[in-house]
Amino acid sequence: MKNTYKLTEGAILLSIFSIFLLLALYVPLLGAVVHLILSIPFILFTAKYTRKDSFVFFCSAVFISFFIGSFIALSFTICYGMTGAVMGDFIRRGKSRVALYMAASFIYLINLVGTYIVSIYFLKINFIKDTLEALKKAFEQSIELMKAFGQGNANLTIEQVEDTFKLLEILVPSLFIITSFVAVFVIQLVCFPIVKRLGVKVDNWGELHTFSFPKSILWYNVIAMVIAYLFHIEKGSLGFSILLNTILILQWCMVVQGMVFLFFLAKRYELPKATPIIMTVLTFIFPFLLSIVWILGIIDLGYDLKKILVKK
Repeated sequence: MKNTYKLTEGAILLSIFSIFLLLALYVPLLGAVVHLILSIPFILFTAKYTRKDSFVFFCSAVFISFFIGSFIALSFTICYGMTGAVMGDFIRRGKSRVALYMAASFIYLINLVGTYIVSIYFLKINFIKDTLEALKKAFEQSIELMKAFGQGNANLTIEQVEDTFKLLEILVPSLFIITSFVAVFVIQLVCFPIVKRLGVKVDNWGELHTFSFPKSILWYNVIAMVIAYLFHIEKGSLGFSILLNTILILQWCMVVQGMVFLFFLAKRYELPKATPIIMTVLTFIFPFLLSIVWILGIIDLGYDLKKILVKK
């Protein structure tokens, strides 16, 4: 009886996943939203059943994806399936929310890098390079149009565009890492309220507003900036790439610290729960807010701003 229920539930969840996958692949606007809930069937199944059962469920989903679409469908299934399975497994074993988040982000990162490597060496498609080239051409055409109307220093602008895209190519490793952590955070934000309503018990983040990176992160940031300022490392070299990616990741740690401080302020002054969430979303929409949050993170980490406010 128990096995029959398990098979029935698995079949229903696989059917739901198949519908989600079809929408993600073939319905452009709706598909962008459906991406965020592709992991739900895997979370629901692995949160209830053993790893052996979950492995069979995952393999069945991969098998179905062969009939639904191409390499893209397979990559979606493996990426969101493994990420959802890790989340569900951690929920079933009662692991902390932070451990769940870190593990899921790591799995998402591995899948992202794996998909990129496979697309380059087996499909001969470098989607990052192709996207950057397309954007570069679009910018250059816009600059040429400005030049035709006699607006601005077109030659200088073209050089700036080329430098910008060269920089983006160097920052691909850190962009992969940041994308993975942001994507998993958004997936949890969307999926967990749904799976809670469907009977899966998910632990809360705990005292998120008290979280703080080690102070050493701040010193690493300072050291990296000093090295970049004092030593003229050749552009395009391995050392330049490592230093630049390190600085970007460390600065994003400060942004996260600043966002945590926003949650602290909301808790401290009893603001509505939606306030820090809205402020976080606005931070990604308006770049100048990102700079403010970054500065807040540095001040909070350097001067223990939360402790000062608590004492007051």
